[in-house]
Amino acid sequence: MKSIGRRTLVEEATDQLLAQIKDGTWQIGDRLPTATKLADDLGVSRSPIREATQALVHAGLLEARQGDGTYVIAVNEASGAIARRGQQAEASEVIDVRRGLDVAAARAAALARTDEDLAELDGILARRRRAAELTTEGEFVLLDIEFHLGVAKAAHNSILQDLYQGLLGAIRKSMVVGTYLGPDHLAHDHEDLLDAIRGRDQGLASALALGILNEQEDIVRQQPS
Repeated sequence: MKSIGRRTLVEEATDQLLAQIKDGTWQIGDRLPTATKLADDLGVSRSPIREATQALVHAGLLEARQGDGTYVIAVNEASGAIARRGQQAEASEVIDVRRGLDVAAARAAALARTDEDLAELDGILARRRRAAELTTEGEFVLLDIEFHLGVAKAAHNSILQDLYQGLLGAIRKSMVVGTYLGPDHLAHDHEDLLDAIRGRDQGLASALALGILNEQEDIVRQQPS
């Protein structure tokens, strides 16, 4: 009987965490509170919380980062499956897949974007520029990824957005950004992409999205193996 009760507590904690991820309480890129805080919030003990968190890590919705905490990397089981596979991929493989996703997202966003989408993307790029000037690489990476996810959202295609969200963890691992940091080195290709989306220029948006990835691939190739 104890094992049945134990399993029920873990399942309940898992369901509650999953519900919070799906309803937006915890969004992509958010770090979960400590097990103690989650246990207090959900009204269960820390042990079921730890097991529930581990279950969602295995499901691909969460990622445990050594010494840093546990982060949300997907919002549903489908994205989680993609996330699990993406974590095993080489950087070049991730870039190859992104060529299809980013180009499709940029092209669609150039037609479907709203004024609200543009305002959100403008804000992300302003924070990204600031992070580059301060050479805060971790913040820069998160904002760079947030921008590309924002483009996918601006496409207003739920399948495309789910696919992109599923790859966020792999995209983060694949990024090499050192040459972008500092006020004298930051390229303005992302601003150019946003301008093309703003101007509803599908062809230019597609070309710029592809160029960003080609440059990223060149940087990856220059890294020591």
